[in-house]
Amino acid sequence: MKKAKQCLIALLSGVLVAATVLSGCGQSKKAVSKNDDHLTVYLWENRLMKNIVPYIHEQFPDQDIEFITGNNDTDLYSYFEEHGELPDIITVRRFSGKDAQDLEPYLMDFASYDVVSRYYSYALQYYKNSKNEIQWLPICGIPQTIIANKTLFEQYGIKIPKNYKEYAQACQQFYDNGIKPYSLDLAEDWSAHEVIQTGAIGEFMSLDGIEWRSSAESASGDIAFDDALWKRIFSETNTFLKDSHFTSDDISVDINTATQMFLEGKAAMFHGYPALMQEFQEQMDAELTRIPFFSQISDEAFINMTPSLNIAFNKELEKDQEKLDEWIAAAKKEQDFADDNMQKLYNSYIGNCDRYLEKVNLALTDVGTKGQSLALTKNRMSNQQETFEELKSSNEDRNLSDIILDYTAAYTAYQSSLQAASKINQTTLLSYL
Repeated sequence: MKKAKQCLIALLSGVLVAATVLSGCGQSKKAVSKNDDHLTVYLWENRLMKNIVPYIHEQFPDQDIEFITGNNDTDLYSYFEEHGELPDIITVRRFSGKDAQDLEPYLMDFASYDVVSRYYSYALQYYKNSKNEIQWLPICGIPQTIIANKTLFEQYGIKIPKNYKEYAQACQQFYDNGIKPYSLDLAEDWSAHEVIQTGAIGEFMSLDGIEWRSSAESASGDIAFDDALWKRIFSETNTFLKDSHFTSDDISVDINTATQMFLEGKAAMFHGYPALMQEFQEQMDAELTRIPFFSQISDEAFINMTPSLNIAFNKELEKDQEKLDEWIAAAKKEQDFADDNMQKLYNSYIGNCDRYLEKVNLALTDVGTKGQSLALTKNRMSNQQETFEELKSSNEDRNLSDIILDYTAAYTAYQSSLQAASKINQTTLLSYL
């Protein structure tokens, strides 16, 4: 994994001059309780304390649970294991099977437990290790997209992009108008990784990319950066960084700076998940919209789904089956909680979509009615034009000789009528005596 990190840093350094990737746990050594009635749970970030801990305490009010903020890095737990302090339950946001290999002898295998049946098989295939064990379970994921300031797009007359070419054009137009196209927190490790995953997302979703990801995520083989696939990935990432107008200054932009830049309307695009977009919408006097990540090798677009919580149990828990069953149930409840939140979010957005669709249908009906009216008017005007042209042709396109003949015939008939009328006026009663 160190080699992978070095390659990623080398790429960003070449494009942006310098690169920094967060490393190390920065966590002081903390003793893990050995009390049988005590459970130690390490959460990978502070936000989980707010979102998950109250729910768990509500579900298990009598259980002695200690929640500790850990780190999104399996190296931290390897360190704890080396010192005999591996927690009962550990969590990370995302990882590769290769990262977690050192922990394999100390983690519980979920494969024989009923909780596994709640997942689709394809969702767990990447979680199997070389022994076909499932030691990690995904609890929930985050749909990551570009969050765009639609009002800013409309203000500068820039079209919302629908493919990569239009995305690059939009970035250039914002740059020409003095607006930063894309605000990205590259000082954070997750964004440094994401810029590669999404900048070259078409390659990762190709057959070669899927094969490489399958091998890397399952730890079924050595992770290597080959000269074919990864040369294309690095090249497309380079293109994405340039087209987005990132500079060497962006490598030091943290999450707070990048967020504030977008909230103040100094940047047209940011990145994030639906809940973050909703949070931004409440703070901004502007309309926001979501834009997918575009492939550079096709017209396809993708949403970058990333796990937000993976969980593993200390193998020692299997020695206390009752305790284990409780926490298997807890894992199910956590998943149900996440599913419920996702369903609520989905229902909220599907309701918005239904309202938008209703407006579109009304607009289509209105356009159809006006279209029929215009068609009738066009037909009527066409008939009137044809009649007028026939009249015009009959009056203006006749030969002079024909007109003279018709005039002479009409004049002769008129004179004959006058003569006949005059003779009738001369006849009296005496003419018959």
